[in-house]
Order: sequence, then C-alpha cells, then structure tokens
Amino acid sequence: MVAGVRHKQSTCSTRKLRWRLVVATLAVVPLCLVSAGSRVLDDVTISKQDQGALIEISFSCTVRYSTHFPQESGDELRVSVKPLRACAGDPFATLGRETTRPRNGDLAKLTEVAYEGDAPGSAYLTLYFSQLVEFTVQQGGDFRSISIRVNTQPEAK
Repeated sequence: MVAGVRHKQSTCSTRKLRWRLVVATLAVVPLCLVSAGSRVLDDVTISKQDQGALIEISFSCTVRYSTHFPQESGDELRVSVKPLRACAGDPFATLGRETTRPRNGDLAKLTEVAYEGDAPGSAYLTLYFSQLVEFTVQQGGDFRSISIRVNTQPEAK
C-alpha cells in the first residue's frame, strides 16, 4: 500500500514539474522573438551630395529592387522590392510593417521611411519627404541595400 502512495506522489510531482516547464517556456518564447531582432530595415544613412543627398537604405536580408513610383519627383516615393531570403532567420519578418525616422533626414528633406511587407503582390518601401524633390533609385551592389539620389532643389519646369 505504501508503494502505491509513493507512486501517486511522484506522478503528481512530475506533472507539476512539467507544467512549470511549459509555463516557463511560454513566458520565454515571446522574449526570444522580440530580442531576435527580426527587423527588415537595418539602417538608413544619408550623406550630403552636390545638389542634394544620397540615401542608402540597408536591409537585414537580401532584396531585389523592382520599380518605383513616381518616376522622377514627388514628396513621396514608393519603391517596390522583393525579399529574396528570410531576414535574420525569421521567415515572417519580411511580412511585417516597420517605420523609422532617419538621422540627418533634413539633408535629404526625408521625414520617414516605411517598410510594408504585407502589401498584396510585393513589399514596398515608402519614403516621405517634407517638400518636392527629384530622385533616382537603384539597387545596391550587395542586394542588401537600395540607393536613392535626391536633388532637394528641383528645377522649375
């Protein structure tokens, strides 16, 4: 009879230990996901150029530049990109949305950069400017960046 009681106590202790492990695991998983750094936009750097600035947008994964709109000038630029691989080991990072306010944004009249990975058909990078600017867009040589030359003093047409 005593052996039956011990078996019941050890079963209860094992169950409690399992539940504690499950609860501890569930508490830690969200922290791991947040700290994994599953951001798509790695950095936005802006450097002064002759008549404007050069904006270099770095990604934490490889992307392919597709197209942009409008083609030459505007106060908003929408760049279509296609993520080629998962970012930082997180296959869902490229499906999210994120925004950043770049340092030295005033050099390019740039107020905000937004990444939208959940748009139908493609992922988009949207740049918001405080005034009308002229721009050219090109793929970075490493497939981890997009370069945008901005003329902050567009010619009157």
